[in-house]
Amino acid sequence: MEILKVENLRKEYGDGNNKVIALDGVDLEIERGEFVAIVGPSGSGKSTLLHIIGGVDSPNDGKVYIDGNDISQYSSKELAYFRRRKVGLIYQFYNLIPNLTVRHNIELPLKLDKREINEEELLNIVKKLGIENKLDSFPSELSGGQQQRVAIARSMVYSPSIILADEPTGNLDRKNSKEIIETFKYFNKTLKQTIIIITHDEEVALEASRIITIVDGKIVGDEINE
Repeated sequence: MEILKVENLRKEYGDGNNKVIALDGVDLEIERGEFVAIVGPSGSGKSTLLHIIGGVDSPNDGKVYIDGNDISQYSSKELAYFRRRKVGLIYQFYNLIPNLTVRHNIELPLKLDKREINEEELLNIVKKLGIENKLDSFPSELSGGQQQRVAIARSMVYSPSIILADEPTGNLDRKNSKEIIETFKYFNKTLKQTIIIITHDEEVALEASRIITIVDGKIVGDEINE
C-alpha cells in the first residue's frame, strides 16, 4: 500500500536568465515500510524533493499525497500540523535546541502539539539509540553521533508516517555513519517505519532496499537493491 505519491512535481527558483528548474515533472510512489535512498549530484533536486515531501517547501505545480492527503494544497498552518504529526525530519547538522536537555529536545514535538508523552515508548527509543543515560545532558555535551541519535529519537517519538533524512551521516565519521544506518534499518524492519534518505554516500545508499537517482530535476533511475 502506497504511503507517498508524487505527481508531475515541478519546482522553479528565480526567473528570466536566473531561473533554475529544481524539479522537472517528477512522478514517484513509495510503499509503506520501504527504506529508500535518493542519490544524485549536487544541485540535482534531491533535497528540494525531500523538503517538498516534508512540507518545508511548496511546489510550483504537481501534487504530493501522504496517506492519501494532498499536502500540496495545505495552508501554512496545516503544513505546520502536518510536519509535527506525519513526518520526522532529520538533517545533517542535527538542529537541536542548545539550551534544552536531550529529553526536552526529544519531547518538544509532542509538547508543541499538546500531546501526552508515552514514557515507555520514549525510553524504548532512546535505549535502542544508546542515549538513555544522556537524557539530562545538553547538546553541547554530546558527540556528533550522539546528537544525531537525539535528532532521530525526536523524529521517532510521535510515530510519524515517514522519516525523511537529508544527509544524516554527512557530518559523521565512518563508524558513527554505519551505526546510524544500522539504527534506521532496525526501525524499518522492526517497526515497519517508512524511511527516505538523501545521501551522497554510496555505502549508505547501498544499505537501502531501493535506490532512486535524480539528475537535473528528473528521476533517471529507480532500482530495487537486493
